[in-house]
Amino acid sequence: MEIKSGCQVGTGAGPANIWELMMMLAYEGWYLQIGLVVLLSSFILFYKRRKKV
Repeated sequence: MEIKSGCQVGTGAGPANIWELMMMLAYEGWYLQIGLVVLLSSFILFYKRRKKV
């Protein structure tokens, strides 16, 4: 595994855990915020639909 300018190259490249993945997505743009809103709204809709039945 080589290290070039702070980035890992090789099989160990990429996030080591979920938190690092979330931080990478947050730095990439609004993907994390949009994903959280979609996830939260889907849980709310699922709960309301299940409550009706």
